[in-house]
Amino acid sequence: MPKIAFLGDRYSLEFFRLFGLEVFPAETPAEARTILEKLKEQKDVTVFLTEEVFDPVEMKEAFLKGQIVVLPGWKKHQGAGQQLMEELVRKATGLK
Repeated sequence: MPKIAFLGDRYSLEFFRLFGLEVFPAETPAEARTILEKLKEQKDVTVFLTEEVFDPVEMKEAFLKGQIVVLPGWKKHQGAGQQLMEELVRKATGLK
């Protein structure tokens, strides 16, 4: 059965923790990468992570494979996941 985990800053994860979902607090992209590597060892894991800990350069491969989904952050919303997706669509379609 596929597993879902939530990774990000403590404030953003509080909502998911209240519903009994599996959460992994991280305050920096480096902490998130370490946790993400451990989670990727498990089969069929999809990780939802907040923008505060998303690193588009380091985590692009996992994003493309559908292993991670970027959620807007509690503290800031920059559209990091949307920007990456738009960039990929532009490249795929040849638009600039």
